[in-house]
Amino acid sequence: MRIGYLLFGDNNTLDHVGIKDRFNRSTSEVLKLTGANLGNLAFKYGAMKLLSDTHEIIYITYNSDVEFVKKNVDVIVLPEANLVNPNVNYSRPAEFIKNVDKPCILLGVGAQAIDLESKVICSQGTINYLSEVSKRTSNIMVRGSFTKKILADLGILNVDDLGCPSYMINPNQNLWSKVKSKANKIALFNNFSVTEGVYPQSTRNERIDSFERNAFQFVLSGHADYIGQVQTSVITNGLNDMDNINRDDMYYLRKYLCDYCDEHTFNNIARKKFKAFVRTDEWMNYYTSKQAVIGTRIHGNFLAIQSLTPALPITHDSRTTELCQAMKIPYLPVNDAINIRSNIDLIDAFSVVRNLNDVELDAHRAFIAENYIKNLKELDVQPSKSLYAISRTLEK
Repeated sequence: MRIGYLLFGDNNTLDHVGIKDRFNRSTSEVLKLTGANLGNLAFKYGAMKLLSDTHEIIYITYNSDVEFVKKNVDVIVLPEANLVNPNVNYSRPAEFIKNVDKPCILLGVGAQAIDLESKVICSQGTINYLSEVSKRTSNIMVRGSFTKKILADLGILNVDDLGCPSYMINPNQNLWSKVKSKANKIALFNNFSVTEGVYPQSTRNERIDSFERNAFQFVLSGHADYIGQVQTSVITNGLNDMDNINRDDMYYLRKYLCDYCDEHTFNNIARKKFKAFVRTDEWMNYYTSKQAVIGTRIHGNFLAIQSLTPALPITHDSRTTELCQAMKIPYLPVNDAINIRSNIDLIDAFSVVRNLNDVELDAHRAFIAENYIKNLKELDVQPSKSLYAISRTLEK
């Protein structure tokens, strides 16, 4: 089967793992190619892991030639994320889906809201997009029950809440057993990672600010790296793109994270401890050498778990909470994380990982894999061997 696989840009620069060649690419180019968030690489990579390698993969975008796609593609795979969002208008992608008129597999779709009690109003363009896909799929696979209800209110009922496809990257059937085992070996946090979470002022609040500043103390002490996904200066330093360091941006970042820290010290910390990755496999490989990961960036945490490294997502909105709940991933609300200031506090916070029920979580992950298999096969798409392995069922 010929599968049209959606990327952010053309296949000369990208594949499902990320940017093919980082050489001579500035931070601004990297962000443009990755949808302005390196975390987007996680679900693009995860969605491919659902598919059998017997399929012919043809990378496409919403700007691809409609006639080319009609002639060369049998099914379109659409790894998406914060689509159910008042700030998103998918009018043009809706027209693309309508004009191509091929079966679709839409995964990872979710709502963007302050909390799970919020009302989310979609643009008409996005509603059109969801409607067009709905006509051409067995089920739209969304990140959780909150998003599922929003789509139901729009009259879109063929929806399955399965979380994020990045949860299916590692084929190990006993993933949570191994994560728990590694967590229980941590006596002192001195080689871990904090995910960057420097949000625009409009989306921050006092609790997020407090957690981010407290967490950054572990970076200043040298005990943790700082993993960039969105914030330009974090990524610029993380990619060693020193020619494009913006002094003003660095100033505001320093004032936000540690206003008492002098410029020279902060810049040295940034060069040594800021990290960023444009290839998902390289990101995961990096995590294997770390004790643990903590922070507000959800995919930065999820990739750690897929690397069998303990992670503690700090949830702060509907998106992060919904994802963790749908996949039963242990998490800590930001209200409970604001007092993490010491190693003892970290040990206490990670108790939710050390004490998790690995048998139950691995069984739930198998259940999710079974549902991915069912949805793929309803469109005659062959699931991958690794997806069958996670599901604990025989390949058919």
